[in-house]
Amino acid sequence: MERFASVVLVLGVVLHSSRNSGACSVLEFHMSGLAAHVNGLWNALPALYGSNGSIYIDSENFPYKCTEGGGWSDFFVTEPGFLEQWSPEVARKESCSYYTYGEMSRESQIIGISHVQSRFDPGMVRKSWKLQPSVQKEVDAALATLDGYAKPTIAFHVRGGDKATEDVVLGRKTTRPVDLINTYLDSFQGMRGGTCVLIGDDHDAIAETGKLAWQHIGCTVVRPSKYYRNQGHHQGTFNSLPLQERCKETIQLIKDLEMMAHADYFVGSSTSGIPHIIATLRMTVYLKSQVTFADVSYDDMGARIRRHFGIGGFKNVTVGMAAQRKHSQRRMLAVPL
Repeated sequence: MERFASVVLVLGVVLHSSRNSGACSVLEFHMSGLAAHVNGLWNALPALYGSNGSIYIDSENFPYKCTEGGGWSDFFVTEPGFLEQWSPEVARKESCSYYTYGEMSRESQIIGISHVQSRFDPGMVRKSWKLQPSVQKEVDAALATLDGYAKPTIAFHVRGGDKATEDVVLGRKTTRPVDLINTYLDSFQGMRGGTCVLIGDDHDAIAETGKLAWQHIGCTVVRPSKYYRNQGHHQGTFNSLPLQERCKETIQLIKDLEMMAHADYFVGSSTSGIPHIIATLRMTVYLKSQVTFADVSYDDMGARIRRHFGIGGFKNVTVGMAAQRKHSQRRMLAVPL
């Protein structure tokens, strides 16, 4: 439950030592979802970079890894003094301050860092999101597949699994497949055809989204990946997988993230942490227009721009309204002249 985990981290963590007491900073990763870690990292980096010596990541409890003792560096390129793996040897050599996401998130708010939908610094995003060559090779193959689809490509992130339970705990509405399609129809009015690229975890929800997309968008529906668990993501289940299975699924998730970030358009729900990553990558790394991104919340910058210029985002085009129009047309045709 990546979003719930990030909320817990924000509210419940404690700073282990005073912020500037050490010659280095250590970001402690935990057992929560990858999205929570990426968003937490991007919150932390602007406040730490260049102000407190080296920055390390403690991945001891991080479930996303390919090697024992590995972690972030299994997937992303690091530099000396920047996001290298923390170890007891480092602790013996340097006096470090230890941080979790909560403190750094608050610090980012205090100093007013703001970009896209979250407090992410574009320079730090580009510096940290550099894939290891072996991972980049797999990503390039996935992007070649994406490039072969009929245009425009429209990526939908379909989240199920433990998200519904999290929604109940947090008292918020669960995003349904029809909500994703309604958001597309209302945000990109009149744009039909192309390829709908469905990526997510819940097999049933993806199938329903695909049916609605074909009916109301008229796109070719593709599923470039299939989540290992039919019922969708469950963090505890993922954490208990064998190391190589977790490695494989993490690389697949990164490939999925890159495909969604490169697609011509994207639709998702910010009740998941994944769309925050997608929005940030699209607008800071791949320099896509904000109006190509649509969130079910209607609180993204793209929605604000569309509403301002009167081109969409008014919640007045939905699947239900389209069905009503078809029914009215059939009744009119049935009336004798």
